Amino acid sequence: MALRTPATVNSTIATGEVEVVAETVWILNESRTPPFPMEDAVDVAEDVRLKYRYVDLRRPRMQRNIILRSKISFAVREYMHSQGFLEIETPFMTRSTPEGARDYLVPSRVQPGSFYALPQSRRSSSNC
Repeated sequence: MALRTPATVNSTIATGEVEVVAETVWILNESRTPPFPMEDAVDVAEDVRLKYRYVDLRRPRMQRNIILRSKISFAVREYMHSQGFLEIETPFMTRSTPEGARDYLVPSRVQPGSFYALPQSRRSSSNC
């Protein structure tokens, strides 16, 4: 810790007369430069945005979209609930995955004796 010069003293805060001086710095973890800037004004190819989705979602425009979608979904659910509707989740029907994910057989209510396959969603850890 060192005293600040009179020209750099900040009397509006309690620690405004001192400066913290580091003697040793340890790098605990390095971070790579993001593949594109976080600003909205930067044009980025869609395939790059999708590959680095976790970076794209930190951009202000994408965060505004997420917040707006959440508010709309909440308003719709709140309205439907006030009208006496129930929210019941049903599985998404998709085609079977070639990576070897399990298919769950579910009996059909419309066609007795028939079944349909519910594929288990599986993500590759290299894409996350």
